[in-house]
Amino acid sequence: MPPSQESAEIQSEPRHSITSQSRTPAQENVAVQLSDPFPKVNDMSLVQVSVLLLSLGLALFLFAIDETIVATSVSTIGAELDIKGSLSWITTSYLLTTTVIQPVTGRIADAVGVKPLVFLELWVFIVGNIIAGTSRGLLQMIVGRLISGIGGAGLLSLTGIIIAQLTHEKQRGAYMNIFNIVFILSDSIGPIAGGALANAGQWRWM
Repeated sequence: MPPSQESAEIQSEPRHSITSQSRTPAQENVAVQLSDPFPKVNDMSLVQVSVLLLSLGLALFLFAIDETIVATSVSTIGAELDIKGSLSWITTSYLLTTTVIQPVTGRIADAVGVKPLVFLELWVFIVGNIIAGTSRGLLQMIVGRLISGIGGAGLLSLTGIIIAQLTHEKQRGAYMNIFNIVFILSDSIGPIAGGALANAGQWRWM
């Protein structure tokens, strides 16, 4: 084969270089941003961070206080609904679904997305409490508490997931400590608020 033809065939072959397959730092940064649906706290304004913390804190507060607010009013609820036994199911039913749903919330969030699941769990929590608050008997009360436990478990798990996605590793502990304080406060306020509402005959607003 003449040298000129051999040279032409070599030049016609596609060239693969290492640099053509590698990414520049700017491209890597864009790829990371596209794979992460949430902005980081450092990229948010003070107002956005404040609204975020208040929203997540309120969600966690509702879950935790609903866990303890009924504890001091079970006897009042039983007397008004004429329930002779099985009063422990009023509190146990909430904890039962919370324990079952909480471990699988992460998998569900991966499948449907975190943001849609937050709104869904919030509505489930609200509907469950409406059912429990309008109870005319033990069965309706237990069903309502079971449903609200599903929503509450989701709110608890999703709060941790959102904080993990919004913060850098060094910041995460500080933000989680804030929500631990909220959890402790709501656990402390719950029995007091429940007793006060029960004494006032307003336990349905729990």
